[in-house]
Amino acid sequence: HRLLPGAALAVYRDGHLVLDIVAGWADTQRAVPVAADSLFLLFSGTKPLVAVALLQQVGLGKVSLDDPVALYWPDFARNGKERVTIRHILTHTGGFPNTPPGLEPVRWQDLAAATSMVASMPLEWPAGSATSYHFVTQHWVIAELVRRLDAAHRPIDRYVREEITGPLGMDDTWIGMPRDQEHR
Repeated sequence: HRLLPGAALAVYRDGHLVLDIVAGWADTQRAVPVAADSLFLLFSGTKPLVAVALLQQVGLGKVSLDDPVALYWPDFARNGKERVTIRHILTHTGGFPNTPPGLEPVRWQDLAAATSMVASMPLEWPAGSATSYHFVTQHWVIAELVRRLDAAHRPIDRYVREEITGPLGMDDTWIGMPRDQEHR
């Protein structure tokens, strides 16, 4: 009935591909089956990629986990967020887990609008006092921090492509899929 999307699974053992299967639908509406080169949206699967980008900055000595975010992004200190640290951001304990009011999903790729709204939003509870999944705010804060810390001031999608996925040979992994790949 094409009600559920498909999946792909590749299993490696000792560096050798031992299982490579695909099944189901890449597009349930148009009855396009999953193929070996089908792409899948990661959504929160990008969080490890942006976390690695920020942790690279830690490794380079440009930032410390216990530094306040506002040390590198002064505007972020508004509305009680002056004590939010890099560690709070990475551990979902920043105290501002919800999407900023007025930031509709159609504007989520507008990084300037998103970061401005995140900077101005208030804490819901003191940083470090509770854990709550910061499902979109974490990405925007890390993206802005990496952009500010990177000598070339690259946006997060470009930074991740040039510093993480590209060097690792992850040729089909992007933050924001290129339009020319949407058919996949």
